[in-house]
Amino acid sequence: MNVKSFENVVNNIFAPIYPVIAENIIKETGITSGVCIDVGTGFGNLGLELAKLAPDIQAVLFDLSDEMLNEAQINCTRMRLADRVRIQQGNVEQLPFDDNMADLIISRGSIFFWEDQVKGINEIYRVLKPGGCAYIGGGFGNQELFLQVSEKMKEHDPEWQNDRKNRTGEKGYNHFENMMKQTDISHYEVSRKQAGLWIIFKK
Repeated sequence: MNVKSFENVVNNIFAPIYPVIAENIIKETGITSGVCIDVGTGFGNLGLELAKLAPDIQAVLFDLSDEMLNEAQINCTRMRLADRVRIQQGNVEQLPFDDNMADLIISRGSIFFWEDQVKGINEIYRVLKPGGCAYIGGGFGNQELFLQVSEKMKEHDPEWQNDRKNRTGEKGYNHFENMMKQTDISHYEVSRKQAGLWIIFKK
């Protein structure tokens, strides 16, 4: 998806889900301070909403695409969060962060496009602090928002519903379970919370 098309989807269709997902993550993890990395951040929507909700969070918006990060920087400035949020480019399979440095690592929608998911998950685990939590996957915040987004996406992209089912339906659930067995992580949850599919683990 090019940047312009992505911008249309994020700003006009998906925008309401990010504050709800951010709130859900904070409630479920209990993490309201420290360093949060939003992997595959795109325009920074989820990481910025989480930083807005938790004033003691220092957020890193991380993505492979410089074009996406340029937009994330604009959004960060617009939301007046530049003092607590920084932008960093790189690949999840080789995170440019020290061991044990992040309290929270989040990602919505990007894992489905990682070339090597096992390597990416292991890197996230390496970077997490002991006691830190990862919340990785895809979802819509709640069922009401899922139905709202689905209705709009039918008009925007007729193939989207099939793609979503493959990623977050039974096939996606089984794939995540099998994939996680190949990682360095022994304790994790593959969950259907937030009208989606998430991998949740602590270090």
